[in-house]
Amino acid sequence: MNYKTVKKENVSDGVAFLTLNRPDKLNAINVEMFKEIGEAVKSMDEDGNVSVVIFKGEGDNFSSGLDFFDLFLQLKSSKDFNLWNHIIFMQDAFLSIYKSKKIYIAAVDGYCLGAGLDLISACDLRIATNRSKFSIAETKLGIVADLGALQHLSRILSEQIVRYWAYTSRIFDSKEAYDAGLLLKICSSKEELMEASKNIAKEIISNPQKAILNTKKVINYSLYNTLEESLRFAGKQNLELDEKELLSRFQSGLKS
Repeated sequence: MNYKTVKKENVSDGVAFLTLNRPDKLNAINVEMFKEIGEAVKSMDEDGNVSVVIFKGEGDNFSSGLDFFDLFLQLKSSKDFNLWNHIIFMQDAFLSIYKSKKIYIAAVDGYCLGAGLDLISACDLRIATNRSKFSIAETKLGIVADLGALQHLSRILSEQIVRYWAYTSRIFDSKEAYDAGLLLKICSSKEELMEASKNIAKEIISNPQKAILNTKKVINYSLYNTLEESLRFAGKQNLELDEKELLSRFQSGLKS
């Protein structure tokens, strides 16, 4: 499928790139991009040759956030436009990343603001260049961030840090993001960022794919459920194990 606002590129050995492709608009996310993100994620889910997807931005920035000019145009041009339905539509696009059958690595360079931060919050792992800037920018605009950052980040980072970022809408750099636990790694250049992303992807792919996917499901489930429920859910994932394959891997591990 040909997309206008995103680029889908299979690299090799189970790794693919998904690129936000509106560099002239600082990769601001408009209605069409939300739609195409959802479609591209679904396409990745159905692609048996892809295990890890690297999310990046075309040009010098990851994303400047929601394209409000496009949103206002939708509000003015359509009498049938329903804001609540549109919010759910945008939320579902990013939820598809979080619930995906693939592992998503956000590779951030430049600005990652508002909806851009919501997007990377839905990814499994996040790395960035040292020139990157982040912000929960919605508060400064008089609205609540409603596309995932508040929910995801308040569960994986210090609640106090997330409150501070959200209440102030301050722009913070890669070091602050790394120190808070938002980033796995900081790279000194875009070239290093791409290389690091691919290396992490290859490291993940070296493990059994079913175990990786089930581990993602368990971690995601554990963030929103009780300890006991999460333990039971994790145990159920192992009921489908192939005993011969498990024994073979165990024996190989002992030999190594």
